[in-house]
Amino acid sequence: FVVGQGQVQHVELMSRFKLNVLHLHLTEDEGWRLAIPGLPELTDFGARRGHSADPWRHLPPAHGSGPDAATSTGSGFFTEADYAEILRHAAARHIEVVPEIEMPGHARAAVQAMNVRARRLAAQGDTKANAFLLADPADRSRYRSPQAYDDHLMDPGLPSTYRFIEHVVGALAAMHRRAGVPLKQLHVGADELPRGAWSGSPAALALIESEKLAGLPGLWNHFYDRVGEILRRHGIAAGGWEELGARREKPDGGFGSGPLVPNEHFLGRGHTLYVWNNLDDADDLGYRLANAGYRVVLAPATKLYFDMAANANPGEPGVNWAAMTDLRDVFEHRPLDALRSAGGTALTEAGRARVAGIEGTLFAEVMPTRESLERLMLPRLFALAERAWAPAVERGDTKAWP
Repeated sequence: FVVGQGQVQHVELMSRFKLNVLHLHLTEDEGWRLAIPGLPELTDFGARRGHSADPWRHLPPAHGSGPDAATSTGSGFFTEADYAEILRHAAARHIEVVPEIEMPGHARAAVQAMNVRARRLAAQGDTKANAFLLADPADRSRYRSPQAYDDHLMDPGLPSTYRFIEHVVGALAAMHRRAGVPLKQLHVGADELPRGAWSGSPAALALIESEKLAGLPGLWNHFYDRVGEILRRHGIAAGGWEELGARREKPDGGFGSGPLVPNEHFLGRGHTLYVWNNLDDADDLGYRLANAGYRVVLAPATKLYFDMAANANPGEPGVNWAAMTDLRDVFEHRPLDALRSAGGTALTEAGRARVAGIEGTLFAEVMPTRESLERLMLPRLFALAERAWAPAVERGDTKAWP
């Protein structure tokens, strides 16, 4: 979402269509969008994008955001007052806000902001300059994320990583309390960890050795065990993308190379998995995770990612990495029976009961204006609502229409 008054207007729209959860993606590789007390670098550095001869000044441009950080569409963040306004407005309309803090991947804005902090404090002779460092300076891991980053990972071998997460979670929980809207669930990312991650980090490898973890997959479980403990201390449930509760079927010494299968390690902990991946051999992944025991939200990229372009016309806004998605794709999607003609695993009765809902997802990174965002969002929202309420309309129950 574009930073500003638009969030409140979108909450009004959600209320109109009786949508009850706003999943608010607050951090990414290219930006950190919420002021956190005690860590001003997250927004001084991580919420600004533009050209500069000084790489320690702010993030570089991305997604066509332009050269000037002062006027860039990639610059901006919520103050606590902004965030509290969204929370209160949503709560008054029976909408829960689920904020998302990406980790351990998709975290370049945070990683580099904490490098800036450490550098600044070290120059001042501060002995605690590395207190919130997120990357091991000696890490020689070779990896590349799907977005072509090679320096965007939080390191689970550093105690300072967990200190940072504890600080941010505590700050978020306090903001919610002050707004009078307790934080019930935090989405903790977990998606798209690149192959090669942490394989050359002395801190990560030392932790594997000292804790006798089962290699890098064991390190992943250890990381989210620690994150889960932090959340529980604050009375917050964990949500995450499907990789939070999935693993590769064929280990190869790293994170594996086979298809994604349910990870039994986190079963029974109350985690909610937001399942975007319905591509290739993962077309039934959401159903398999629900059948295995996870609570899931279905957000299939080829059907309910509202940032997908409707067609190949160069004038159409949106992206196409998952699919071209037109209104018919949205209208005809059957979340609980999407594989009727495609084969794959069907939902069991128990699995069906664990489907918490569906999510229409829209990443606004390539939408520089409200107009382009709403051109993608509104028709799909109408199509989804029309499909949801069609049975009532067919019965002649006009009062059911929102």
